[in-house]
Amino acid sequence: MTGWRTTWEPTVTESDGPGQAGTAVAAALARAEPIALADPLRDAAVLVLCGRTATPSTVAFLVRHTSGFISAALSWQTMRRLTIPMMSPIHELGRSGDLCGVSVDATGTGTGISATSRAMTLRRLADPEAGPADFTKPGHVITVLAARSSGHSEVLHPGPSAPELADTAIDLVRHAGGEPVAAYAHLVSTRDPAGLADLAETTEFARCTGLMMHTVAGCLADPGRPEKTRYPAGSVSRS
Repeated sequence: MTGWRTTWEPTVTESDGPGQAGTAVAAALARAEPIALADPLRDAAVLVLCGRTATPSTVAFLVRHTSGFISAALSWQTMRRLTIPMMSPIHELGRSGDLCGVSVDATGTGTGISATSRAMTLRRLADPEAGPADFTKPGHVITVLAARSSGHSEVLHPGPSAPELADTAIDLVRHAGGEPVAAYAHLVSTRDPAGLADLAETTEFARCTGLMMHTVAGCLADPGRPEKTRYPAGSVSRS
């Protein structure tokens, strides 16, 4: 497994202050770097991309190391503007897992399944000038409502799994500027390719690739102060 980059910046920790930590997170996402987002409570993790900076190579990176089931966390306002309907009636949302909307492809992307096509779809979702006619349904990017970040969590019944991941991912991307659209997919275990990576494997993956790693708990406590660690390749302890 190769590192995401060949040169390393100094690690920014919480002791450096919330301003620097938030800036480091936003800068990484704005540079189109994936980040690892871990949920210690559920012992699982996702890789996250900023939608507006998605490229074929970063989407291919997600596909290679995750389940390949790429979701796009969107605000309620974005889903409404693009007229993307929810998969289930509103009274059923949040009872189990993600708050999924209908999947989409950007128009003109052919089959929509390639990394190039899905990167184009993600960038189109993050384009504030895009409209309903810019997408076909169903497609190959799963839309997910980030209800808490949109201020609509009071109408939902939070389920036992993923709303926190979608909300945290979109919170992080919001700090990168532009339309808050976050692409994410679940990291797959290397020890058990049929399963998902646990927290220990996610930590090792972040070390080997040099990605910044965050936790849901740290971000939800205060979205302006994401808990972040960067693991230079080959290191064996947190910076």
